[in-house]
Amino acid sequence: MFGNQVDRVTIILQALAQEPDAALAAKAHGHFLAMIEENRRFWTLVEAETDNDREWIPNEKQLSALGLQLPPGTAAQWQAVLADAEKLLKGEILMPHWRYGAEAGISLKKLFEAPPKVDLIGMIQGEALLPYAEKGVVMSGQAWSDFERLMQGDAVLFAVLFN
Repeated sequence: MFGNQVDRVTIILQALAQEPDAALAAKAHGHFLAMIEENRRFWTLVEAETDNDREWIPNEKQLSALGLQLPPGTAAQWQAVLADAEKLLKGEILMPHWRYGAEAGISLKKLFEAPPKVDLIGMIQGEALLPYAEKGVVMSGQAWSDFERLMQGDAVLFAVLFN
């Protein structure tokens, strides 16, 4: 039993210990930004719907064909999560890191522009991320916390569904 766990951890660590491809990272960065834009467009279309016919993701006046109950305010709260994600990707706010305190964080934009070799221990400790650390506004995580509270513990499920 212990051997299987060690093997799984080893596979994960060795998979992470690869040199990231900068071109693929740049492509992923653009994809994430496009995904956010498309998600905003999607929610605009959801809000404009007037029928109530087999809706996968309903607006507040519709019922879901999947049996999902979306609480009032879901669309607006999800938009707040997307806004934080977009600001992170554009480098307008920073990712928090326990090592850097409340006035500095990691530039996700810089991580995508020049991805480092993955050093899990160094990243957790903070030293491996120093080239990406900046002083500035750090994301509070409040939008995600509010979304989690609204979704009553199913935030990850709904985040996957919405994307």
